[in-house]
Amino acid sequence: MTTKTPFIIYTTDFAGRDEVLCDPIKIPGVRYICFTDRDACDVPSVWEIHAPAKLFDCPRLTNIWHKTHPHVFLPEHDLSLYLNASVELLADPRNALKPGFEGFAVMRHRHRSCLFEEAKYCRDIGVTEPESLRPQLEYYAVMVPPEKRPTGLWETGALIRDNGLPTQVMNALWWEHLFRFPRRDQVVLAFLNTQHQAYFKEGMITDLPGTFSNSEYFKLTSHGGPAPYSETEAFKRFPLYMRRKEQWAERVRQSSRGLDDVVRLV
Repeated sequence: MTTKTPFIIYTTDFAGRDEVLCDPIKIPGVRYICFTDRDACDVPSVWEIHAPAKLFDCPRLTNIWHKTHPHVFLPEHDLSLYLNASVELLADPRNALKPGFEGFAVMRHRHRSCLFEEAKYCRDIGVTEPESLRPQLEYYAVMVPPEKRPTGLWETGALIRDNGLPTQVMNALWWEHLFRFPRRDQVVLAFLNTQHQAYFKEGMITDLPGTFSNSEYFKLTSHGGPAPYSETEAFKRFPLYMRRKEQWAERVRQSSRGLDDVVRLV
């Protein structure tokens, strides 16, 4: 018989761009799980180390799958907190939640307030190919007319979710859009919030207090600096990460484990 864990904090780091993983505060009774390909000596001792629960030949896609599927691979739980590898936990964020919380709890974006602004920014700095972004934005523009903008925008490096059915459905839709369209998870989450708030008594997204600039719960570390504009720049700024990324893909291709194999946690 398995025992449900009230609160699980988890993080992911595959072919890590960050040289060092953040060492969060230890909250009694909370389970900390890190899905990574790092050696144990490279991970702070608070984290339980686990192999990826699902593998893709792209480490970013592997990370996104874990981010959007806590209901699939985590042990039984009531709440989960996803932390980006570059986010440091300062205090127990459950203190910011109302009793009976459901859905997604996340901080507002520091710089932009609409998914269309964010998509344009990603296009302009070169982290998303314009041609791949166009079908997504054309579809979103039909579904979200100008009078319903700005849509709101949230930074998803720290994300609390309950484990109820409506949230699980939104997790699945989040993944579906990210697999189908460019992998800009903040754009997709904002879009889903415009379409599916009625699934939740208090709305789909709860604003956590503050932003990454001033939060009492989370601190954003450098994460290697701004995203590179091109693969050439990426190789110059993050040569170790780019080599790890290539090695990751080769290891997955040679692995005897199928992509649908799931590592079950005990």
